[in-house]
Amino acid sequence: MERLVKGYGKLLLFGEHSAVYAYPAIGVPLPYGITLKGRVHRNSQNRRINGENAFLDNLTQSISSITKNLNEPGYTIDVKSDLPVSRGFGSSAALCTALTKFFFPGLELSQCWDMAHKLEARFHGRPSGIDTGLSLAHDLSWFHFSPNKELPELYSSNRKLGIWIVPGSVPRQVSTKEIVLNIQQKIKEKHKKTIGLIETLGRITDQTIQMTKGIIDFSAWSKLTIQAHDSLKELELYNDELTEVFKIARTLGNPPGKLSGAGKGGAFYFVFPEKDKAMDFYRQLIAICEKKYHWTLFSPLAI
Repeated sequence: MERLVKGYGKLLLFGEHSAVYAYPAIGVPLPYGITLKGRVHRNSQNRRINGENAFLDNLTQSISSITKNLNEPGYTIDVKSDLPVSRGFGSSAALCTALTKFFFPGLELSQCWDMAHKLEARFHGRPSGIDTGLSLAHDLSWFHFSPNKELPELYSSNRKLGIWIVPGSVPRQVSTKEIVLNIQQKIKEKHKKTIGLIETLGRITDQTIQMTKGIIDFSAWSKLTIQAHDSLKELELYNDELTEVFKIARTLGNPPGKLSGAGKGGAFYFVFPEKDKAMDFYRQLIAICEKKYHWTLFSPLAI
């Protein structure tokens, strides 16, 4: 029987870096991701993958890891992706959740998450579980961490907030691992400014999570977005291209926005109270991007 599954990308809204220190995180799944279509069969000599070169090496290695308890079955898989790689949208997590769904159909959410999380460790060593959790979620979700559990607790809002976002990304110049280790080293050295900024980012995330449980005040949400943006800038997580994005945004109405993910490039987003305003900004920014920059820009999404 033919199988068709998709692992979705993610956008972290709040919780960058502070989540490493047991503060919560909040984000949304994206409608973009990695689709696997094909069959699993008994002939282990018949293994074929067709698709995008960016994923082929990782796919082969990951399949060997995830199928080691399935007597190494044969498979035919067609791979399609509309998610940029290494841009802060969780492409490795999307791949891991897609593979888990493909080879182990019918798993409960908790089982699928656990398996995808373990598989993602092949890419990132010690992933937080946020990316795979959002890849499997259906709505805006937040995560609370416990020192005694490998995966955080996941909570979904099951409703829209009435906020529109325009996500995008620029090339990343430094690996996530290197960025995280740099901040960890400063924390270890008791660097007061870094510790204070991480605490600020954690408090901001707490406040946004509380806001999702009631009627959203867009003005208050915007202020928290700007505060997080400023704190992340002080942590020196904006590279030249991210800085250029926000410089251009100031000429297009200066909407609230921030980076998303580890930083030094990668994902970013801007927030709007209405779809029309989001669409107008998107059209203006993408016209500039297409002429001069190699940026990715997604059309407005409701969260």
